[in-house]
Amino acid sequence: MSKPMKLENQFCFVVYALSKEIMKIYRPYLDEIGLTYTQYLVMIVLWEKDGIALKDLGKSLGLDS
Repeated sequence: MSKPMKLENQFCFVVYALSKEIMKIYRPYLDEIGLTYTQYLVMIVLWEKDGIALKDLGKSLGLDS
C-alpha cells in the first residue's frame, strides 16, 4: 500500500528541490552582475515588455501586490 504522506511522494517537494537546483546553477552568473534570481526574472519581464505597469509586472511573475 502506498504511503501518501511520505516526503518522497510529495510532488511539492520535488518542485521545491528542483527549484533549489535551478537557482544553484544560476547563482554564480547572477552574483557576477549583482542580481538575485527574483531580480533577474523582473529584468527579463522588463526587457520583454517595455513600459509595463507595476501591477502587470507582478502579475507576469505571479507575485502578490
